[in-house]
Amino acid sequence: MSLNLLEMAKSYLTDDVVAKISGTLSESTGTTTTVLGGALPTILGGLINKTAEPGGANLIMDMITKGGHNGAMLDNMRNLVGDSAQTNTLLESGTGILSGIFGDKVSGIISALASFSGMRESSASSLMSMAAPMLLGMLGKQVAADGLGASGLTNMLGSQKDSVAAAMPAGLGSLLGNIPGLGALGGLATSGLAGVSSQTDAFKNKATQATANISGQLSDALEDSPNGGGFSFGKLLPWLLLGLVGFTIWFFTKGCNNPKNSPTAMADSVTVVIDSTAVGVVGAASGITNSIDSAANATAGKLGAFFKRKLPTGLELNIPENGIENKLITFIEDNSKAVDKKTWFDFDRLQFETGKSILKPTSREQLDNIVAILKAYSAVEIKLGGYTDNTGNAKANIALSAARASSVMAEITKAGIAKTRLTSEGYGDQFPVATNNTPEGREQNRRVSVRVTKK
Repeated sequence: MSLNLLEMAKSYLTDDVVAKISGTLSESTGTTTTVLGGALPTILGGLINKTAEPGGANLIMDMITKGGHNGAMLDNMRNLVGDSAQTNTLLESGTGILSGIFGDKVSGIISALASFSGMRESSASSLMSMAAPMLLGMLGKQVAADGLGASGLTNMLGSQKDSVAAAMPAGLGSLLGNIPGLGALGGLATSGLAGVSSQTDAFKNKATQATANISGQLSDALEDSPNGGGFSFGKLLPWLLLGLVGFTIWFFTKGCNNPKNSPTAMADSVTVVIDSTAVGVVGAASGITNSIDSAANATAGKLGAFFKRKLPTGLELNIPENGIENKLITFIEDNSKAVDKKTWFDFDRLQFETGKSILKPTSREQLDNIVAILKAYSAVEIKLGGYTDNTGNAKANIALSAARASSVMAEITKAGIAKTRLTSEGYGDQFPVATNNTPEGREQNRRVSVRVTKK
């Protein structure tokens, strides 16, 4: 019988153990079981992906050997999670393991698990931290039993891809796939799906996401008012797109019922239709599209090339040369730069829903980077400032800018940064950094910025 690490893990998670864990977290056994059903394949999938990175297998081997993960804990799970001191040790170990596997994506993964299951993020975080040492202990046990090296470990983990794909809940896989840098992990959720109907669902999700992405980008670009007031083509366009792609989904679903159409062929078809839809709309507003492309290219050019910058914690951030992260780290580390009230750094990859303080998922990577920086420089305190352009009511703009700054602060504190280290304030259309007479200028003025208040 072939090795199945997930089935092996489940054998140690007896009803009694799950009940103990649920009691420790003050969660229902049903919710705990659901989260474990997503956490185990997520962590194992992360380990599989890690071995594909240069030196990844050696890193995992180091985790196993230096952490003493030999599987001894597996037969004592019930007592382990029932003792507060041992549980705390387990959680500390798991936090380090998760950081080694996923880096700064951990908080995004935990948020996805919580969203998928309905469990509190704090409980989902603890559950992930409990599951990680367990899986690493199982790997250590197999490595010792079979005398495996790094290449043998890579092969063993590679053999688990199908079981991970089969076990990964599709809903969770979709959420993970939306986290920047975790596309491969999210893909494991669909790579093992069998049958046309399952692939149909995946392609429908892809089509819906494509619609949201296209309409969101065009709507933001076409909507001048940060409060979303008034009628504009930017508001009408998403509905047109939804109608067009809705027809695409219907056509694709109907087509999949034809046995002559293979899933692969239909996948190509839906992609072509989605692309054609986008091209058609873009063609109808070519002048607008050109301005959007120009703005995107200009932004990318201003940010510069992405590179790896290591923090004092050892964590490496993949950040642009001229992005807020690099500027902030440089300022913090430069002892000749004094803290003042004039030095602000603008977020460059934050996105909000139009006229609202709700952050879009695309903002997650930069938020995670800021959290990692604050964790690396524990003495640093910051202030968040929110700004708008001068369109609309001045009082409403103040309220919106304050809400957006507060929303960013909430996300940072949710990730583990003490509230005492942060403050936020909304300034509305005060302190513009560009003219409000052009769309480009108004876009620059709608921003959230950071000022270091202590370092």
